Amino acid sequence: MVMANVNAVTENKICFSTTRFGVVEVGEENIIRFVDEIPGFPGAERFVLIPHAENSPFSWLQSVEMPEIAFAVTNPWLFFENYEPVIGEGDLDILESEGGLDENLVVLSILTIPNDPHKITANLKAPVIINSSNNTAKQVILVNEDYLTKHPLLPES
Repeated sequence: MVMANVNAVTENKICFSTTRFGVVEVGEENIIRFVDEIPGFPGAERFVLIPHAENSPFSWLQSVEMPEIAFAVTNPWLFFENYEPVIGEGDLDILESEGGLDENLVVLSILTIPNDPHKITANLKAPVIINSSNNTAKQVILVNEDYLTKHPLLPES
């Protein structure tokens, strides 16, 4: 089935076009809705997570509404085992979290991938937080000031 940049819903599934992955079909239950837009990307409210490859530590946070928007993301603890994000109470309330980093909250770092892939950086200061119990998400700025927006993902060689 070939589709233009138009969303189609059939039997609780949604099909949408992307520039990286072609036409994607997912169950509506897999749609993640951002309660506040990702800064700089107005109009991109609904996303899906697409694995980069089997057994890869990376995924793509792909916009449903905007085919050209996909963020490379990863679980920050896979690369920064001592990561201790402190999320503000207001952000937790917006995400309808019971408080703190509970088992329903998924934390993802957006990656910046330059021409030299050995210089990939992770945004640890403003992670994407997904409440898996209601599929809402928000990019938050952490309360603690221990982190930067561009932490090197790989050690210098």
